[in-house]
Amino acid sequence: MRKRRAIVFDDDPIIITMFKSFFQSLGYDVVALTEPVVCPMEDGKDGSCTKEQPCADLIITDYKMPGMNGIELLKAQALRGCRLIPANKALISGYLEGEKVEAIRALGCAYFDKPVNLVELEGWIAECEERADLALPVDDRRKEPRRAVSHAPIQVRWENYVMTCFARDISPNGYCLNLPVSLDRTQLVQVASQAHAAPRPALVRWVSKQENGFYLTGLSCC
Repeated sequence: MRKRRAIVFDDDPIIITMFKSFFQSLGYDVVALTEPVVCPMEDGKDGSCTKEQPCADLIITDYKMPGMNGIELLKAQALRGCRLIPANKALISGYLEGEKVEAIRALGCAYFDKPVNLVELEGWIAECEERADLALPVDDRRKEPRRAVSHAPIQVRWENYVMTCFARDISPNGYCLNLPVSLDRTQLVQVASQAHAAPRPALVRWVSKQENGFYLTGLSCC
């Protein structure tokens, strides 16, 4: 049986460390993020979710963060078709007005005031655990944050084909590419870029067809 997974967003390093230790003490695998990445497991800030299963058993986010507040984050996840049910998401803040609290609850998410009442929080976590099915896998976690790029040429090679395309975002060990052809999931390719001139082997993790006929493709370097 797999471990439970929690995703926590908070721009305060002290709080993020506290939550990480707290969930690890409960036996969780923890993804701790100090910036509001709409999809911490996949390719960035827009597009529909391509996952078949949720990426976590619960998500907790702070309200005030750089670039996007917690309510905007939860709304963006909902628009993308996040696979995790809203009841297993919570926002924590110390100063929200009633209208904003109602907006959180309208999304179907929980809300907790700071300082957090641990009894109430643990009660909510227990409810989340009852709703989570550990017999089902959580989808692959992305171990590194990717940064958005524009017009970054990437060369992809497989079999007798060589193709130059553009990356939408990159990390030290991964790419999200716009390709005019569909590759097969788990297909092995060679990738070269300005940062890595020598071709590196990369595994196709996922492929999502776009409205413009291109294929958004996630690669993980081997």
